[in-house]
Amino acid sequence: MAVFYSAATGQFYRKAAQDNTLPVDSIEIPTEEEFITLLEGKAAGRELVVDQDSQTVTLAAEADSVVKARYMGYAQTVLEEAAQGRGYDSIISVCSYANSTNPTYAAEATAAIVGRDNVWTTAFLIYSQVLAGEIPLPTKAEFLSMLPAIEWPE
Repeated sequence: MAVFYSAATGQFYRKAAQDNTLPVDSIEIPTEEEFITLLEGKAAGRELVVDQDSQTVTLAAEADSVVKARYMGYAQTVLEEAAQGRGYDSIISVCSYANSTNPTYAAEATAAIVGRDNVWTTAFLIYSQVLAGEIPLPTKAEFLSMLPAIEWPE
């Protein structure tokens, strides 16, 4: 059974193509995968764009600020998880030990500060390359693999 989308109703329909109860502006979604992508995008608040001439339905581009917030959130999560992996509450917590009189804590703080700077520098570089059209928007997994790891002292 095929899936259709009607801009007039803003709804998807799962029906046979010859079903005469479909809205007149209904456009068939070619694949189940595309349907899932559109449905998830719509559920996330993205607008669906209908081109009646080409009989296509696509997701409107996300605002740059939305994409930036999501990817910067990924970078922050990397930092938080790295700090928590060393037993600290957060990246802020470990960085607060920069002037510690305990050499181990001070060294870990220095490593965290350098690592934090490297992660943010890389994250913003990737984002600027995406905005400039130099590289395509990476998937979450690709983005995470592009970020440097914090190099902790032994």
